[in-house]
Amino acid sequence: MLPLFVAETDFPLAPAVTAALERAVRTGDTGYVASRTPLAAAYVGFAERRFGWSVDPRRIRTTADVSMGIVEILRRVIRPGERVIVNPPIYPPFFDLVEEAGGVVERVPLRDTGESWVLDLDGIRRALSAGARAILLCNPHNPTGTVPSAADLDAVARLAEEYGATVVSDEIHAPLVQPGVVFTPFLASGDAAQRVGYAVTSASKAFNLAGLKCALMISASDETTAVLRSLPIEVEWRTGQFGMLAAVAAFAPESDEWLDGLLVTLDENRRLLADLLAEHLPGSRYRMPDAGYLAWIDLTDLGWGDNPSKQILRQAKVALHFGPAFGCRGRRARARELRDQSGDPHRGDRADRGGARRHQCGTAVSATASATIWDRERFGITVGTVVLIFLGAIEALAVTTVMPVVAADLHGEELFAVAFSATLATGVIGMVAVGAWSDRSGPRAPLYTAVALFAVGLIVSGFALDMHVFIIGRLIQGLGAGGQTVALYVVVARIYPPHLHGPIFAAYAAAWVVPSMVGPFLAGAVTEYLHWRWAFLGVAVLTAAAFALVAARLRGVSLDADAGEQTPGDAAATVIVRRGGVGLRMLLAVVVAAGAVTVGLSADAPTNIGGPVAAGAIVLIAFALLPLLPKGTLRAASGLPSVILMRGLAAGAFFAAEAYVPRLLIDRFEFSPTIAGLALTLSALGWSAASAVQGRHGDRLGSARIVWIAVALLMIGMGSVLFVSIITADPWVVVIGWGFAGAGMGLLYPRLTVLTLAYSTTANEGFNSSALSISDSTGSAVMIALAGLGFVLLPIVGSGYITVYAIAMAVLLVSLLPGLRMGDAGR
Repeated sequence: MLPLFVAETDFPLAPAVTAALERAVRTGDTGYVASRTPLAAAYVGFAERRFGWSVDPRRIRTTADVSMGIVEILRRVIRPGERVIVNPPIYPPFFDLVEEAGGVVERVPLRDTGESWVLDLDGIRRALSAGARAILLCNPHNPTGTVPSAADLDAVARLAEEYGATVVSDEIHAPLVQPGVVFTPFLASGDAAQRVGYAVTSASKAFNLAGLKCALMISASDETTAVLRSLPIEVEWRTGQFGMLAAVAAFAPESDEWLDGLLVTLDENRRLLADLLAEHLPGSRYRMPDAGYLAWIDLTDLGWGDNPSKQILRQAKVALHFGPAFGCRGRRARARELRDQSGDPHRGDRADRGGARRHQCGTAVSATASATIWDRERFGITVGTVVLIFLGAIEALAVTTVMPVVAADLHGEELFAVAFSATLATGVIGMVAVGAWSDRSGPRAPLYTAVALFAVGLIVSGFALDMHVFIIGRLIQGLGAGGQTVALYVVVARIYPPHLHGPIFAAYAAAWVVPSMVGPFLAGAVTEYLHWRWAFLGVAVLTAAAFALVAARLRGVSLDADAGEQTPGDAAATVIVRRGGVGLRMLLAVVVAAGAVTVGLSADAPTNIGGPVAAGAIVLIAFALLPLLPKGTLRAASGLPSVILMRGLAAGAFFAAEAYVPRLLIDRFEFSPTIAGLALTLSALGWSAASAVQGRHGDRLGSARIVWIAVALLMIGMGSVLFVSIITADPWVVVIGWGFAGAGMGLLYPRLTVLTLAYSTTANEGFNSSALSISDSTGSAVMIALAGLGFVLLPIVGSGYITVYAIAMAVLLVSLLPGLRMGDAGR
């Protein structure tokens, strides 16, 4: 009996593969796969040589097989019960994989034009509009051997993007595309594909390595790459050592000649099969496949009953697949699978979640690969936008150092906290407004407006003669600061090609890291040797210069939506529309901001009035937040809601406490602003170091352990400041202790971001990311305002500092409730 339903070749292995496996056995290299292997680089070279596709090796993760990759990705991008589109006739395990991932199969069959099989784009649109949330493609198609056109793949990607869906493309048969047939990797089909798609592939079909267990999951955007990185480490650990070694050898140039020879043989076999069918079974219908070694044959007209495969097995001792198993409807066996040289398509694989973005292909890629963020075309925009980010960061981080001097000079100690919370509060409004505005009309006008508001706010604060005017400036500044970052990210998406997104965002990250190290010290020096007003006016002047450079370079540049790709702000805006409209969200953001400012202003009111007003404002904020956060957040429901709540509580406790660290050192110990800023610098160093630890060991530590360690470090930092506040101990205890607090935040903050993404799907990723930012800003604004209220109205043994740190530590202890309910999101 010939088992032709099994998709394996009967050829000897490629010599390079045999040599690699023999070498591994001979040297005893039979253990686990190392954390770093040459596989990604090998595939990058293979994809460039065979498909003209440039793949970023940093966007590749491995797993045991394609089926595992598919399931793991789908689990990330759909919710249980959501529908996943497949295109019958299709590899039968696809139906099982969708169910294993928690989805429901939505059949949209291929369309038979009479000459070829094509994707039914109208059918896909109907399924998406009816609620399908993912598309599981087979490219090239199994079992028909069809290779979809680049135009059809791009159309599928655009439909997916339009309806907020994700595409997972199984490309295991890609190496078996016949010469002369153009194969387009899904991620290379267009910008939309890179935003919404993932590819899963393997050397197993072409090189007969299925039993060795190795596959690759590929993304093409920061968001989808983050999804792959968020997969449980076990997904990657299941990669087989022999599978990895064999795949590296298979993808190497040394195996190209063997693969070319295989394709020649398969071409001969498919032509031989066509001739034999025409001669011996003239009633059968068969189209030669453009890829693979499978044959899809229609035996309907032979009159062999509903299941001709039974008769063939009985009489010819040849085992074939039964057509309806591939998802064909109806009683009759419309199609059968043979194989030119082997059997059925691939076996198992699972995947996870995501969305994908842009990739490059062919000459277009090689032409842009040499481009950089510093080339002549983009130099001005790069410098200008990096400087804008840098100045915003300098101001945000430096204000903590200069505020004690500002409050004393303007006789506004009671409103000290409002100066912080005001900017954070109105920043929420700026984020929402600019995100929606950019989505509707492009980022140019929103960016110009945001930068103008930021500069105007700095000027108003810099020239303020009393604390109330100063706070008005801070309110205006917050609107601009919140909107400026969103607008700049949209500009990046519209101007910089995908392969430059990593470098430009790295430059933006550096623009934040440097101020975190030197900003507080620099601001203190400016205040001490010039005047605190220059900490605001100087930034305003530099902002105007940087903006002039950006505006000049943007003049005449297209910022239309289809010039770039969807940003986190765009994704958030899309979700906003679905959840009740931008107008409602704006109204709620205004309510939250007004409530936070009201809490701070309560410190300037009599005690019998300020307390009740603050309490009422907090209740109002809580109600306004409900539609802006995931359901169950305020009651610390397990999973994502607890992650969001933890972010607000931790940020609030830390930033409320930090606002008073320089003030304590200046008031109590007569530190200069320059020296007082060292505490914040040490905290920034601790934050940075702990973030690196979390990035390397976070999954191994787990969320619960990270929470305990982070809260302990924060308690050490706050406890040291509280200790000094009570007994007036050595002030350097504060400086050193606050370094521990920064380390606690550095360990916790990235984990919360990772978990938010891990708990999200493409349908709610924007909303959840927005909720995390809103919780962060609102928690900080409200807690800083409450700390200010306590500092003025409820001093303990005559010290408002004790009150501030007691409140912060109490909130930190409360944060353990959601912190220990976050879970690990399957990581």
